[in-house]
Amino acid sequence: MTKEVLNSQPPHIEQELHRQQASVDLRSARPVIDRAQAVETHGINGDIMAIISLPGEGVEGKAKEIGVVDYGEPDPANPSPVFIFEGQPLKMFGTARTRYGLWALNYVSEELIGTYTAFPEGAITKLGRASDVADTINASHFLGLSDGSQGNQAISRQHATVQIKDGQLTVWDHSKNGTKITYANPEATQTSTELAMIQEELGNEALGAAGVVMPENENAGQKIAELTAHLSEEDQRELRYYASAMGDKRTAQARGAGEDSIYLSQVAGRHYRQLSPEARKIASQYERLFLSE
Repeated sequence: MTKEVLNSQPPHIEQELHRQQASVDLRSARPVIDRAQAVETHGINGDIMAIISLPGEGVEGKAKEIGVVDYGEPDPANPSPVFIFEGQPLKMFGTARTRYGLWALNYVSEELIGTYTAFPEGAITKLGRASDVADTINASHFLGLSDGSQGNQAISRQHATVQIKDGQLTVWDHSKNGTKITYANPEATQTSTELAMIQEELGNEALGAAGVVMPENENAGQKIAELTAHLSEEDQRELRYYASAMGDKRTAQARGAGEDSIYLSQVAGRHYRQLSPEARKIASQYERLFLSE
């Protein structure tokens, strides 16, 4: 099950996995918690890009939350401390050995001072009560998930597997009780005011009408080429994305899918905001031609 949470800052997606997998492109994603806030609230000196939640007692009955932290590319000449307390790095935690790390966010292990492990790109990392001694990362032990740790009754022995490869975070759930992953919604960047401004610029027909606008003529492709000949490749690409989202939005409206329609409006709005002033002038005309191809 996937749920969009719009009243959070930034808006984010919560995905519940039951013997399923989910992926997040960390190269284009925004942090769930940015570095400044992560230092203030957790002492973690990096952007928290996603949160993996495992069922358990945790703190105040909550699930155990594990943050996927981005410290930035490691710089041997200027290593980044992983933990900061009262403005000073704590040497006991050391420096980031890899770009990414895993941190317990709402609990601490009774066995370890810091509930943290490195998260090397490409490596398969296992999460669960079964601490595999052959696992060189042994994340479950360092994250306080292994057998004997408090609050793990609902966590399976082989609960989940996580990996980052080519900037893509993938979570596989193997458990009985499921795994949740939370990440920032890359599309939900427009406020209602911004969407209203876009609608005002394009006219009510462009964003408000249900049903596809009829073509102006039969040779839409040629007309699009002529209309956009003076624009950059980036503008032409964003116009295609914008018009495509608008067509999908109208389809969603026609079938009464209100949530999908709102989401697609946000997608269209994001691409519209990337357009140059020149491209915005022709966006409405481009959309009519594009949807008539």
